[in-house]
Amino acid sequence: MLIREVTVAQRGRDSLNGVQHTMESCVELLQVLEGRGHFLMGGELFPLCRGAILLIDSDCLHCSAPEEDAEYIRNKLILDRPSFLALSGLADSDWRQGC
Repeated sequence: MLIREVTVAQRGRDSLNGVQHTMESCVELLQVLEGRGHFLMGGELFPLCRGAILLIDSDCLHCSAPEEDAEYIRNKLILDRPSFLALSGLADSDWRQGC
């Protein structure tokens, strides 16, 4: 599986906070360690809170909106989408129900 990015205990604001975006042919796994707010994914709002884990498909429009940027701490893993789907055995129809 091709790992595109690994970020451990990233603290505070990044350039994509509050900016809706998609990713090219990858899957993002986001784990919230600290902070509160909202996460917009596929047109739906989800709570952004300590312990939340989000799995985001490449063409799903999304953004995080933490209440206090300085308190927003997260781990992020971005993987190559085709490799992730092949290894996980997921088909597109099983995986994209919310987007």
